[in-house]
Amino acid sequence: MDLPANLPELRPELKLLSESQNRNGETVWLIADPVRHRYFHISQAFFELLVHWPADSCENLLASVNQNTAAGRSKLMELYEFLQTNQLLVQKYPLRDRSLLQRIAGLIFIRIPLWSPQKLLDRLVTLTRVIRLQQFLIALVLTAVVGLILLLRQWDQFISGFTYLYSGSGWLILILGIILCKFAHELGHGVIARRYGCHVNTAGVAFMFGYPLFFVDITDGWIVTDHRKRALISSGGLLAEGFVTAIAIWMWLLLPDGPLQTLAQFIITIGLLTTVLINLNPFMRFDGYFILADLLNIHNLQERSFDFGKWFIRKYILGWQENPPLETSRPMRGFYVIFAYLTWVWRFLIYCGIAWLAYQFFIKPLAIVIMGGAVWMLMLAPILREMEFYRRHSAQFKRKPIRWLWLGVCIVVAFYIIVPLPHRISLPAVLQSDTQFELLNVQAARLDSHGLSEGRQVGAGELLVELADDNLLQQLSLEKLRLRSAELELTYLIDSRSDLSQIRVLDQKRLNHASRIRNLESATERLHLRAPVTGTLRDVPYSLAPAVWLPESTPLGFVIDEQSVQLIAWVNESGWQQITKGSKGVFFPENSIWGKLSAEVDSIESLPADEMMTPYQMSVYGGSIPVMQQGDGRFAIAQTHYRVQMKVDVVDPGEFTQALRGTVRLWSDPYSLGGYWLDRLLALLIRETGF
Repeated sequence: MDLPANLPELRPELKLLSESQNRNGETVWLIADPVRHRYFHISQAFFELLVHWPADSCENLLASVNQNTAAGRSKLMELYEFLQTNQLLVQKYPLRDRSLLQRIAGLIFIRIPLWSPQKLLDRLVTLTRVIRLQQFLIALVLTAVVGLILLLRQWDQFISGFTYLYSGSGWLILILGIILCKFAHELGHGVIARRYGCHVNTAGVAFMFGYPLFFVDITDGWIVTDHRKRALISSGGLLAEGFVTAIAIWMWLLLPDGPLQTLAQFIITIGLLTTVLINLNPFMRFDGYFILADLLNIHNLQERSFDFGKWFIRKYILGWQENPPLETSRPMRGFYVIFAYLTWVWRFLIYCGIAWLAYQFFIKPLAIVIMGGAVWMLMLAPILREMEFYRRHSAQFKRKPIRWLWLGVCIVVAFYIIVPLPHRISLPAVLQSDTQFELLNVQAARLDSHGLSEGRQVGAGELLVELADDNLLQQLSLEKLRLRSAELELTYLIDSRSDLSQIRVLDQKRLNHASRIRNLESATERLHLRAPVTGTLRDVPYSLAPAVWLPESTPLGFVIDEQSVQLIAWVNESGWQQITKGSKGVFFPENSIWGKLSAEVDSIESLPADEMMTPYQMSVYGGSIPVMQQGDGRFAIAQTHYRVQMKVDVVDPGEFTQALRGTVRLWSDPYSLGGYWLDRLLALLIRETGF
């Protein structure tokens, strides 16, 4: 942007308000834009130029302030860009229509003014005039801390209350709790702003990706020159929400079970979570950021930090020979740089979430445009602007050795991403017997006798458990009597030379009774559990005793052949593509006394496992594979996993008398990380663009 020959006039409705001192002792002035209800801080140098604005030409204006130098022209150029960007000059030509990205930004965040809260806030200020904020804050903290201590003693009961969310009424109570918390939050800002003489003309609802939020316009808070009072205005929402949360804590402690206690529980949860994750977070432009900026008395904290962050990279990495953006102490310089980098990391995570939300909550074609616009505006555009700055000022970057060091680091990272390399993969695994059978009763029955004891050696076919079912025995006796009766009657008919059709019917009846007897005898035999193989009894329940009734499928232990062992591992979908039969690895048991064991992939199942047959790696038993219990008692794997059978080098398999849980670490086949993520991205695009 170039300076025009004749400087345009300032908009006549603008007002220049009081001066104040910032953290560095510099004088700053405040420009009020009553039309757009916005405020702008300017430095003393800008103020001296604005006093003589406009002039016939740039030279006359600079001469009026005795700054007709290159530095003076640069400062005037900065002021002109500032005024033009913020629309503080009289426009001779109509403003350009908003760009597509600005229209997309308008869809992301929409504000709808609904009412003027001025009268309500004035009444609340009158009611709270007798409250001293310092004493109120101390009382609030003490009340909340005591209540939280008492609540933690009933933590299990508090957690169990969230089951109300599975009902429609629970969701209505949750929505009501959110409305109460956020309405009180915004009123808190407005009350303290009015207490210090600020105008609060507008309140309403804002929508961020369709999510409704209350808002109160406290832009007039910038006219408060005392930075401590501005910090109190910024913390007004936290104080109000904390007050509501403290009341809700005691309501939950004192009220009986019911909708009011559930409402109090949801208010407590909303108040604590939003305070910690959002409102007190200084890396987002919410209450925490403004409280920090006001306490430090730093105007435009985020913008200054970003300038220092870019300056640090340019100077100490790229060799840029330029002074810091602002003359300040070394500790403050370090604070700006660290704050900028932490904010950038947090922004990256938040913007990724924003892009995902845009894709999830909008119509798919429109969502792709919005998501692309968000990624461009919030992530790619700042990077490209910095690259363009480096290109335009490349001559001013010195060839420092540090640059070659960073270039080498970039080359190494690019090599690691592009070149196919083997990568280490960790798999949850269990070392167990190659041959093991679980003893289960096939039906509910009474335990008559058993020969089960932990560690006992048994032979194949040996009788281990005798079960009895009186109903089954009664049916068997009855069927035998019916069979005997049918045989006698059949013999009588044959001897009396009766009708052949009667003989056939009776013979079929005899055969049916005989078939039922065989089935009942087979069921009776299944109540006698025998050892399927020669081995050792393990995991035998200690509660087994004669005459105890056992429900169906009661685990009675395992028969394990401890002379051979196998290693079973599970690999997720991404790792399944990177390992093959013969891949070498090392098994690290959780019990360190066994040491590490060499392993080799023997087979990989081509279909994902749908359930876990052994409990050792289930998440419900402390394992690392997430499972969900089904209605029939089985445990289904929550995420895609494939079963991998591995050979393990064991000197004496008999030493492993129990299954050992651990981790297998092996090297995958060489692959490129960049190619891998590109394939995943293309697969995602192909899947999600199928409208």
